[in-house]
Amino acid sequence: MKRARVVSALGAALVLATLARAAQEARARVGEGALDNNAFLATSDTATQALATADRRALELAGKPLDETTRRAWLEVVDALHVALRDSRTGEMVAPLPQSGGGIARPAWPDVDGTADAKLDRRRDGVEVSVLRRLSLLPAAVRGLWRERFGDAAHAALAAAGTAVEALAQVERNFPGTRSAAHAALALCDHAFERGSPGAARQWLARAELHLRLAEEASSQVALTARRERLERDSALAQRSAEVWSQASSLVAVGSVPLDSPPYARVRSQPEPGLGFRPGLCFLDARRALVHTPGNGSDARPESIDQFVLVDLASARRTALLGPTQLLDALGVFVGPGAAPIDAPGWALAPASDGRGVVTTLGRRGLEHGNALVCIDLDPGATDEQVAARLRWAWYDGQPLSGPASASTAAGPDWGATEFQPGVCIVESTLYVTVREFLESSVSDEERGVGVDSSTECQTWIAALDLESGALLWRTKLGKGFEVQRSRGRFLGLRTPTASAQALAADAGHVFVGSNTGFGALVDGIDGRVDWALRNRRRGNERRTWTGARPPLDVAALALLWAPADSDRLYWLRPSADLDGRGLMLAAPRALDDSAILLGGSSDSAMVLARAGAGSALSVWEAHSGRTYFAPELGPSEQFGGEGLASATRAYFASTRGLDLVDRTRECFLLDYARLDVPAGVPTVRGGSLFARDAWVCAVSATTLWVFRAQP
Repeated sequence: MKRARVVSALGAALVLATLARAAQEARARVGEGALDNNAFLATSDTATQALATADRRALELAGKPLDETTRRAWLEVVDALHVALRDSRTGEMVAPLPQSGGGIARPAWPDVDGTADAKLDRRRDGVEVSVLRRLSLLPAAVRGLWRERFGDAAHAALAAAGTAVEALAQVERNFPGTRSAAHAALALCDHAFERGSPGAARQWLARAELHLRLAEEASSQVALTARRERLERDSALAQRSAEVWSQASSLVAVGSVPLDSPPYARVRSQPEPGLGFRPGLCFLDARRALVHTPGNGSDARPESIDQFVLVDLASARRTALLGPTQLLDALGVFVGPGAAPIDAPGWALAPASDGRGVVTTLGRRGLEHGNALVCIDLDPGATDEQVAARLRWAWYDGQPLSGPASASTAAGPDWGATEFQPGVCIVESTLYVTVREFLESSVSDEERGVGVDSSTECQTWIAALDLESGALLWRTKLGKGFEVQRSRGRFLGLRTPTASAQALAADAGHVFVGSNTGFGALVDGIDGRVDWALRNRRRGNERRTWTGARPPLDVAALALLWAPADSDRLYWLRPSADLDGRGLMLAAPRALDDSAILLGGSSDSAMVLARAGAGSALSVWEAHSGRTYFAPELGPSEQFGGEGLASATRAYFASTRGLDLVDRTRECFLLDYARLDVPAGVPTVRGGSLFARDAWVCAVSATTLWVFRAQP
């Protein structure tokens, strides 16, 4: 085993003032380089104008106390803040330093990481976040003026709302920092808890705590404490011990499962990590898993491109095979053929399950057909080759097609040409999905830049659906941009099938969206309001950098690591709204010289599968010092097989020969290694991406599923 090697620190960082924290934040201002990014982030013009007015007046009043001579001017400030909320909708965004007519108002907080720089125009904050930040930074006396100004209106709105959920949500949004907003949030906390969504209840409780803190209201602490204790008891009852894989010391091979039906088994080439069509896996329960893989080619119809392989994990045996597109045949719907992208993150099939059914995307948008988002219920007792399945609901080409939502008389969303992106996520009773809307481009080739897809702009939305009915709960428009694509040659030009957006990441009620068209956004999962959106630096069109895997998100550990496939930088970002004006970047973005896979990380480090000298190895990048150290290199001609796994103390990755388990707490010490044995008589592609639950660790390649049991 080779010793860990240490790479010298990155260039010297700017040092501001005295505090160590300030120095760390200052480093985020250096080393990124030009963004080369013309993505557009959505903006509310009315809220921008109102907040610009509030900022200008607040700047004029800086240092002046609230008294009879300044009262009228301070009222103009709080009135403008209320107008920003009143005249905007949930999910709309503004720049941190809004411009409107009179120029840019200097903020009352330092732009410590440069993301609020109006010249770069790279960041947006939700209107709700922007108002809350300004309220929290106002003098206490002025916050009292806010409550005096709008307290009665908030109380009347709360009384009129009664128990209506939507009306209560409007009270909480439009009158922040008041007692009525806190009481509305507490009522919504109770409602979420009663319908079996403790995660959403915790989010509403956190909002109530914030409103009471701004309102300097102590009389409601008893109500807060009672609900907090109830949620903690519920959490303790539901809390499972740490999953075995996250603390394992060894691996035991259970077996391998061919994914092709035997009569049509054929060799599929394994694309490089992050490229092309790739199968995905979800766990149905403690013993069963489902692999969603491109079809085996036995059906000549272009829409028959997918299959579900149901697997018993304990015996590593395939129990059923299903063609999910056949469930759409009765509806007269045919999804578009699977056009494989040549850029990362490719198109990774990524099913999700609530234990009873499976949600996934089918097909791609073509010239004549759209793609589908479906929820399919599976018979939990199925053991034969023909699994019993039914369509719970389906969306097609951006509209509800089947299920309770399709029977509604309400009009569907006014999307144009759309494509549901793979990588959905399920949180309690809500499904989140990224939706792309293709727009006719009005931007010239010169404005787009070299290597940018010349066909259409992609407008990115995040949508939340009710998991049971498929009904649309909310949707938020984030922005639009072009995809960076490599050339396919002198005759084919630049136009190729678009790669997907990043798979969604969710934790503690927040959902991260990576568009792969120049920006990412963190969204509050309960109503779609935006914590922040940020444009990234973009890579050259002929370079291959990150695979665009699902980003590691851990709100409790204050860590969101973002490695966009259209960038050559790794970002350590704040996994929450910027309510205190301390910026979004936790460390300086780190450059990437070659293709790599982000495995996991924390607020001060990242685990990366990348080249190490002449070979390849798992490496750890320290965020603030720039230090890098490595696990043992792979063998000659051995390559990484796909996306890996990481917990707080362990990391797993598959190569084209085997599966490695390493200890993160001991500088990537190798704990165990298991070979990926080839099934007898079946052409096999080794490697693939990893999936884990409880004691199960699975590696999925284009042809084979390997099942391992992790042991303490």
